[in-house]
Amino acid sequence: MKVLHITSAGKLAGAGLAALNLHEELLRNGIDSRILFLKENENKNKRVFSYVKSFKTRLLQKFTSFIDRCLIIKYKTNKSYLFSASIFGLGIHNHPLIKEADVIHLHWINHAFLSIKDISKINKPIVWTMHDMWAFTGGCHYAYDCTSFTSSCGFCPVLNSKNKNDLSHYILQTKLKYLNHKFINFVAISSWMMELANNSFFLKNKVKNIVFSGINSSIFFFQDMKADFRKELKLPLDRNIILIGAGDIHNPAKGVSFTMDALKELDNEILIINFGHGTIDNDLIKKEVINVGFISDKYLMAKYYQASDVFLSTSIAEAFGMTLAEAQCCGTPVVAFSKGGPKDIVEHDKSGYLAEFGDTNLLTKYLCVSLNLEYNHKLISENAIKKFSLEKTSKNYVDLYLKALN
Repeated sequence: MKVLHITSAGKLAGAGLAALNLHEELLRNGIDSRILFLKENENKNKRVFSYVKSFKTRLLQKFTSFIDRCLIIKYKTNKSYLFSASIFGLGIHNHPLIKEADVIHLHWINHAFLSIKDISKINKPIVWTMHDMWAFTGGCHYAYDCTSFTSSCGFCPVLNSKNKNDLSHYILQTKLKYLNHKFINFVAISSWMMELANNSFFLKNKVKNIVFSGINSSIFFFQDMKADFRKELKLPLDRNIILIGAGDIHNPAKGVSFTMDALKELDNEILIINFGHGTIDNDLIKKEVINVGFISDKYLMAKYYQASDVFLSTSIAEAFGMTLAEAQCCGTPVVAFSKGGPKDIVEHDKSGYLAEFGDTNLLTKYLCVSLNLEYNHKLISENAIKKFSLEKTSKNYVDLYLKALN
């Protein structure tokens, strides 16, 4: 069985990393897996390939992406939110890797990599992991308070559109035209995503599978070495530490304003560590903040999880939450909102706490409680690894591939 993963998200993005982790785990288990990135360094020994690898393909990709974006230009788009048309693509349905594969596994395919029509031309069984809402909306990656995706889109708030038959309506109709007849196995990465998809106009009750994004438990696991890790990272031994962070902390979906409000009310002696792109100013929350930047070394990231007393996430649209799952696999309690993917990750009052969405007072209370509790960190880690290990994720996908082939 030959499996080809396709993703335009690179390995530093959540969806791209999840695809790469799965690909590598499948290889370790003897599955003939390959991964085709839009733009990423090739490593043929590890069966990692890139579409954009020459001046010609780079020029074609930039031109196609520009044409696809031109569809949106006439709208006064809310720039804070991601919107993808994917009406134009690179026509990779004839790519040699696709021709060789038995099963095509789609991940995040935007940036004009695969158009909607291109997908319809792939005459192979398809497994499509929905890392966000785009697969069943009229172009937005997260709908937030909008529910138009449950009918037929139009009047799109991301486009600031006052027109029923706007671009979002056209995109959704295009999906219905070209993808409705395809045998595509849609996969949600959380129960929240499954619920949204099954309430959508396009995928009404068609999503039957949830497979969590796999966590590498050979890296993210509990070690009873908090003091050692703090010494190594030059962190104080006698202070409570709260860890926050994301790929981009200032992405609207990450809800940084809720983080600020929750942290302001805490004791001033608490130390905040922020990782990822984007910094937090000490003066904003009247606490000492150490901004460590983006951490690409996963072993180092695991040490920061275990050196911290609690991990705080205030995402307002989180399809899964890999950082939360990594923290839990390291035995670190998590405080988050009960909305979205965190509901599948955090066991309330056992491995952390889930606050009602938007209730920053409750977040602050739960942070205080967590800082004063004696958690069974080893048990938190063991339970998380049982649910989110790469081994389990890869086994679930192999079952789906075989089902798709049959």
